[in-house]
Amino acid sequence: MTAFTQSWTDTFSSVYADESLAKLSWFNASPGLELIKRVIDGTLKPGQRLIDLGSGPGVDAVFLSVQGLDVTGVDLSPDAVARATRWAELAGTDAEFIQGDVLDVPLPDSSADVVTDSFVFHNMRDDARSRYADEVHRLLKPGGLFLLNSFSDKMVACSL
Repeated sequence: MTAFTQSWTDTFSSVYADESLAKLSWFNASPGLELIKRVIDGTLKPGQRLIDLGSGPGVDAVFLSVQGLDVTGVDLSPDAVARATRWAELAGTDAEFIQGDVLDVPLPDSSADVVTDSFVFHNMRDDARSRYADEVHRLLKPGGLFLLNSFSDKMVACSL
């Protein structure tokens, strides 16, 4: 099973290699407001182990790493992983980025205090959502937190 429709998979297989980040409608070079709030209110704390699913070019993951969290970003696109790795290097963080499918993340069970998702779940095929929830549960330590950072129920067909 794949998490996304073929049109999304085809688009994201090359978009991070071929497009300037400035041309991507979802990219704004700033971490999500809810993540910033969760750092300010102490929900997200230095030292916590965090997995950022669908990390794209790594903006959220790098921000959280700068805040002292131990962050691994996961993205299906090798080009997104390469861009995120460069972003982390520029920021001087230890954030790690790995290529992987959000339905089968190549990390051990119970390896995260927090799992975040920014604009991944709502792009997912309906029939993959239950499996995704199971994978998030597998990754979280008992009592861990899943933070669905951005969600829209008004998605349109994939186009750039």
